[in-house]
Amino acid sequence: MRLSHPAVVVLAAVGSAGVALAAANSPANCVSGRYYMNDTSVVYTNNNKTASPPFADAPPSKYAFTIDYNPENAQIGPNGLTITLNKPPPGGIATGSRLSTSFHVLHARITTHMRCAAEQGLITTFITMSDSKDEIDYEIVGAQVTQAQSNVFYQGYPEYGVWSATHNLPSGTIDQYHDYTIDWNSDRILWQIDNTTVRNFTNTHYSTNPALANQTWFPNTPSLIQFSLWDSGDDVTNAGQVAWSGGPPSWSQPSYNASWAYVDIQCYDDNNSPVSAWPVGSVRAQSSPLPSPSSSSTTTTVQSATSSQLPTASPSATPKSGSLARAAGSTMAVVLSGLVWGLFAL
Repeated sequence: MRLSHPAVVVLAAVGSAGVALAAANSPANCVSGRYYMNDTSVVYTNNNKTASPPFADAPPSKYAFTIDYNPENAQIGPNGLTITLNKPPPGGIATGSRLSTSFHVLHARITTHMRCAAEQGLITTFITMSDSKDEIDYEIVGAQVTQAQSNVFYQGYPEYGVWSATHNLPSGTIDQYHDYTIDWNSDRILWQIDNTTVRNFTNTHYSTNPALANQTWFPNTPSLIQFSLWDSGDDVTNAGQVAWSGGPPSWSQPSYNASWAYVDIQCYDDNNSPVSAWPVGSVRAQSSPLPSPSSSSTTTTVQSATSSQLPTASPSATPKSGSLARAAGSTMAVVLSGLVWGLFAL
């Protein structure tokens, strides 16, 4: 099981044991379509190591994605985004990077075309993350070359090993491209690999934590979509995490990488029906369509963009909608659920 996201303090939170902080959730701004990751002009690079997304300088009207930290480890090329981990000095931990969408979604079918790092101790991720730390995960452990792991967190409470699951790939290995899908509506979350459903998690689960006051363990706040590659660490300072990841890395080669070609987004409305945008009026500037990722492996380091527009949205994967409408009063629950959260030390 994952113990924490290393080197990214903002990704985890604790409720009962942490420091109480007010946190209002960002609004959803979902537009259905395919967003390619092979165009530097739609990527904003954050060079402020203390900042975290969303960034005020990266409005969705100009950018589709943000490089959140360590931009030197993120490359954009014909195949899309590649994040590289380089062998660290003796006793060190490799630093990765992360790509986030510039906009939040609340309920959508999200598919990414992803190739993962097949090396022990390295974790390739595709997740959703809200301001109040609701989280839906794919975590691909490099030591398990034919499997993927899923997890779900609510409001940042650290119930590790409780809500996770492991799934076999329908075919092939993780270092080949596969379609990974998170299909999230107000009733359930489906995890799919190459259009095969590997998990169905409904909104009928409850935490035993008394601080949650019988709330369902189910993400219900607008979330960024995020992609990353990270090193699980060493077995001295992160023994449990390293054991989970099959690490530490062998570093039998000087670097390892993972790649993401594009992300397909199908927005859902409050009745779990597929729509072109949600809320109504969620529109952003469009630019000329980008070409499909090619077979070329050439990449170039991401540079800070100045201004641009989003790629034209093309038809996304066929959505699966839920059968039940959102329960009455859930909008108020969403607002209240993001009011208090805390940070915990990694």
